[in-house]
Amino acid sequence: MAPTIYLIGASHARRLSGPLTEQAEERGFRVVSRCTSGAPYRALEWPDLDSASKDDLVLVLPFGNDVNSKKCAEKDRRTGIWHLLRFEPKSDRYFQIRFQELKERIQKLPCRVFICENFWRLLCCSLHNHKNWLSYQNSINKKISEFFKPLDNVTVIKHREIVGSNFDRKKAKNCGEYKKLQFDAVHFKSYGVIAQNLLDRMI
Repeated sequence: MAPTIYLIGASHARRLSGPLTEQAEERGFRVVSRCTSGAPYRALEWPDLDSASKDDLVLVLPFGNDVNSKKCAEKDRRTGIWHLLRFEPKSDRYFQIRFQELKERIQKLPCRVFICENFWRLLCCSLHNHKNWLSYQNSINKKISEFFKPLDNVTVIKHREIVGSNFDRKKAKNCGEYKKLQFDAVHFKSYGVIAQNLLDRMI
């Protein structure tokens, strides 16, 4: 049987599933997806990993829906764009607990695990340009990298390295080009390049 890529996450993972499956099959892998749109980390659906082998891969997009609560965001029915109405950051302790929960789930797996940083989200408009919202998102991603770096079987993938073929990942504070890749201030217009860039780093 072909080795398996286990894909776990919320709506980004669900949209990624199709192109990832197609491209992974060309590289000799099958994909098992467990995707729950809108789910924060604790509501994610996990496949049975007890039978995972050393040749399998686990790809997790875990914390995107933890950076803000649903009550703080609203979708404009006319434009389809999500807006951040209020910026209510969660505590460092909240994320440390979530990180520890993920660590306990994956650290003893026999296969390699890839954790994708959170994609930027809800950089919607000048009306909702909340101070420190982007730096808050960046700080969480930095904490993800620092926390999981010591684990031998885990690699954290930088989100700015995979969102587009020509995206300048060095311009960390310039989100204009990044926003052009999105269609609703959360999700991307295309996930084909993201799938390709992920597989290039995983396989």
